[in-house]
Amino acid sequence: MFKYDILLNMIIKKAKLKNLDDVVDLSYASTLYHEYLSFYYKRDKNAKEILRKSLRKNIYSSKSAIFVAEDNNKTVAYLLAFKISRPEMFEVKKAGLIADIL
Repeated sequence: MFKYDILLNMIIKKAKLKNLDDVVDLSYASTLYHEYLSFYYKRDKNAKEILRKSLRKNIYSSKSAIFVAEDNNKTVAYLLAFKISRPEMFEVKKAGLIADIL
């Protein structure tokens, strides 16, 4: 039998600037794993600062959103999503794209 009480304190909300450091840390940790898998993911020497600038832009952009999951006021996961335009041949012209999730 599963215990669901572990999820009772989980809150998902739109990220704010105060969440940026946690999101950067989670995302950067993910790059360590990817770098281990393949040389294709080798990080730039300034990767963490580049990541911080990019994620900061996404917090303020009207074309993207970052959501964070908090458990007992600690950021434990995030999701980065973008609004996209689809090719003209499709009836649905606008969609959402989940770019990163951890």
